[in-house]
Amino acid sequence: GGGNAYRDWLAKAPAKLKKWQIESVDRSGSTVTVTLSATLVSSGKSVKLEEEKWNLYQENGVWRIKPSAKFLEQFAAGDTE
Repeated sequence: GGGNAYRDWLAKAPAKLKKWQIESVDRSGSTVTVTLSATLVSSGKSVKLEEEKWNLYQENGVWRIKPSAKFLEQFAAGDTE
Protein backbone atom coordinates (compact mmCIF):
# COMPACT_ATOMS: atom_id res chain seq x y z
CA GLY A 1 0.00 0.00 0.00
CA GLY A 2 0.95 3.58 0.73
CA GLY A 3 3.97 2.65 2.85
CA ASN A 4 5.75 1.05 -0.09
CA ALA A 5 5.02 4.04 -2.33
CA TYR A 6 6.53 6.33 0.32
CA ARG A 7 9.64 4.14 0.67
CA ASP A 8 10.11 4.12 -3.12
CA TRP A 9 9.77 7.92 -3.25
CA LEU A 10 12.21 8.33 -0.37
CA ALA A 11 14.78 6.03 -1.98
CA LYS A 12 14.58 7.85 -5.34
CA ALA A 13 14.62 11.41 -3.97
CA PRO A 14 17.71 13.35 -5.13
CA ALA A 15 18.37 14.80 -1.66
CA LYS A 16 19.18 12.89 1.52
CA LEU A 17 18.47 13.90 5.10
CA LYS A 18 21.91 14.25 6.69
CA LYS A 19 20.90 15.27 10.20
CA TRP A 20 18.06 16.74 12.18
CA GLN A 21 17.46 18.10 15.65
CA ILE A 22 14.18 18.62 17.44
CA GLU A 23 14.03 22.05 19.08
CA SER A 24 10.58 21.82 20.69
CA VAL A 25 7.30 19.92 20.74
CA ASP A 26 4.04 21.80 21.27
CA ARG A 27 0.67 20.17 21.86
CA SER A 28 -2.64 21.95 21.47
CA GLY A 29 -5.57 19.57 21.83
CA SER A 30 -5.14 16.82 19.24
CA THR A 31 -2.57 18.82 17.23
CA VAL A 32 1.13 18.28 17.90
CA THR A 33 3.69 20.56 16.24
CA VAL A 34 7.39 19.70 16.22
CA THR A 35 9.89 22.51 15.60
CA LEU A 36 13.20 21.26 14.25
CA SER A 37 16.24 22.02 12.14
CA ALA A 38 17.22 19.68 9.31
CA THR A 39 20.22 19.43 7.00
CA LEU A 40 19.75 18.05 3.51
CA VAL A 41 22.53 16.99 1.14
CA SER A 42 22.22 16.90 -2.65
CA SER A 43 25.03 16.72 -5.21
CA GLY A 44 27.60 17.23 -2.46
CA LYS A 45 26.02 20.49 -1.28
CA SER A 46 24.18 20.82 1.99
CA VAL A 47 21.36 23.12 2.94
CA LYS A 48 20.14 23.71 6.48
CA LEU A 49 16.47 24.36 7.10
CA GLU A 50 15.92 26.11 10.43
CA GLU A 51 12.73 26.53 12.45
CA GLU A 52 10.92 23.86 10.46
CA LYS A 53 7.43 23.19 11.81
CA TRP A 54 6.07 19.71 11.16
CA ASN A 55 2.66 18.44 12.30
CA LEU A 56 2.12 15.12 14.02
CA TYR A 57 -1.26 13.47 13.82
CA GLN A 58 -2.86 10.14 14.56
CA GLU A 59 -4.45 8.11 11.76
CA ASN A 60 -6.07 4.75 12.55
CA GLY A 61 -4.11 4.58 15.81
CA VAL A 62 -0.75 5.21 14.07
CA TRP A 63 1.25 8.41 14.60
CA ARG A 64 2.24 10.10 11.33
CA ILE A 65 4.31 13.20 10.66
CA LYS A 66 3.70 15.77 7.96
CA PRO A 67 6.88 17.66 6.95
CA SER A 68 6.62 21.28 5.84
CA ALA A 69 6.01 22.12 2.16
CA LYS A 70 9.43 23.83 2.07
CA PHE A 71 11.19 20.67 3.26
CA LEU A 72 9.33 18.48 0.77
CA GLU A 73 10.15 20.85 -2.11
CA GLN A 74 13.85 20.93 -1.22
CA PHE A 75 13.97 17.17 -0.62
CA ALA A 76 12.17 16.19 -3.83
CA ALA A 77 13.85 18.75 -6.07
CA GLY A 78 17.31 18.30 -4.61
CA ASP A 79 17.77 22.01 -5.26
CA THR A 80 20.21 23.37 -2.71
CA GLU A 81 20.83 26.70 -4.43
